[in-house]
Amino acid sequence: MITKGREITNAIVVSATAYFALFAFHHYILSGFDITSRTAVFFVPAAARVFCTLIFGYWAGLGIAIGTLLNSLIATDNLENWYYLAMLAISVGSGCSLSLMFWALVSRRVSGVLSPQIDYFSITWRDILGFSVIQALLNSSFTHMLFYLFPDYQLDVSIYLLAVMFVGDLSGAFLIFVASNIGYSFWLRARKMLV
Repeated sequence: MITKGREITNAIVVSATAYFALFAFHHYILSGFDITSRTAVFFVPAAARVFCTLIFGYWAGLGIAIGTLLNSLIATDNLENWYYLAMLAISVGSGCSLSLMFWALVSRRVSGVLSPQIDYFSITWRDILGFSVIQALLNSSFTHMLFYLFPDYQLDVSIYLLAVMFVGDLSGAFLIFVASNIGYSFWLRARKMLV
């Protein structure tokens, strides 16, 4: 039981840290891709959502929610909107878990919905793209629902920005996956040359 508890804690902490770090990286280095303060055409933290959810399962959603909340608390100077920040964190985290649940229902690479078992050895780039599409669609939809429900914060709600957020999440997650795959291939080749 202690081992399972440690696994869950590690999943939450690693997911929160990865999302927090990639969000900070995006904010300070890649903010040129931002259309608004909440929408980017290339959003690197989406890769943390995809990878952590694939690796850690449903518990990654809680970690991503914590990372989202920490980023939001650091970025704001007005804590009067704590309810919106909490709802944003919940929507992003639950989007991760729901995307895994939906993917488990439609993919042949995943068995079981309550405790998804992913066949990592047979996953293709199409599977990652499909999962990234599901996650981008859920995240952009949930986030724009919040924008609509909290008009006091003057967040733009439009089909255009919904599409931009979808494309940003999808491009961020999938291009980071491609770059990671290429890097891993180079690492394997270099390792073979050294042996």
